[in-house]
Amino acid sequence: MLPNRIAITATSEEKLKREQARTGKQPNIAAREAFYKALESGFVVKDTNKFTQGTMSMDKKTWLGETEKITEAIIDQLYFGLSLEEKARAWALTVERGL
Repeated sequence: MLPNRIAITATSEEKLKREQARTGKQPNIAAREAFYKALESGFVVKDTNKFTQGTMSMDKKTWLGETEKITEAIIDQLYFGLSLEEKARAWALTVERGL
């Protein structure tokens, strides 16, 4: 499970805003794509402390949309020993890697 409110990294925020300006794609849709792109490449977060929070924060349902249940299941499987906040940071760092 992830907390109800999730923030992304400052780097991701900047990249998502540029992507939206360039393509018109909403940040939450681009973040979903980036998350799965990073996973497909084999990326796994090693240290959730390397997280610099940006100002873009949305509720879980907005970020994850129809992928919410599967995304949370993947996060729970990969990071079963982490707290909710650490799992949220792991999600955000994975998104950053996919961008």
